[in-house]
Amino acid sequence: MKKPKRKYSRLSSLLWAAKYQWKLNRLFIFWVLAQAPIQVVRPLVNSLFSKELIDRIGGGSSFGEMALVILGFSVLILLLTLAYRYFDHRAEGGIYYTTTILQCEMGAFEFYHMDFEDTEKDSFHKVAGYARRDAGQGNCALDFWWWDLKDFLIHALGI
Repeated sequence: MKKPKRKYSRLSSLLWAAKYQWKLNRLFIFWVLAQAPIQVVRPLVNSLFSKELIDRIGGGSSFGEMALVILGFSVLILLLTLAYRYFDHRAEGGIYYTTTILQCEMGAFEFYHMDFEDTEKDSFHKVAGYARRDAGQGNCALDFWWWDLKDFLIHALGI
């Protein structure tokens, strides 16, 4: 049996989702993508901290100078961690908001523009039920793929 051809490709679906997300909530995209540079810089600062501390100990620096290095790096690491958590919480707060808007808007549009006879068929209820469950419980909503994009950017920037 031959597989039916898809109406939309994955790439076209992702581009559509990105455009729609941009239209609905631009700040969400900023909060998600702003996390990537911080996640790349944090491990680098941690590595630089231990290098600087070892260099200071090996160079015979005074206790006051080492305390300043420790304090400076601790504050920098704390600020980076707080910034990452702030961006992450802001993004988490908006993840379901746009999906809910999209589901309500598109569901109403499709339902109101269908023939009444079609909405009463069992096949319609079966497909609509699958779509609602998948959109509400699955990892298919247009918000979720941003996390994958964020992870990709973290790895790409890290390399």
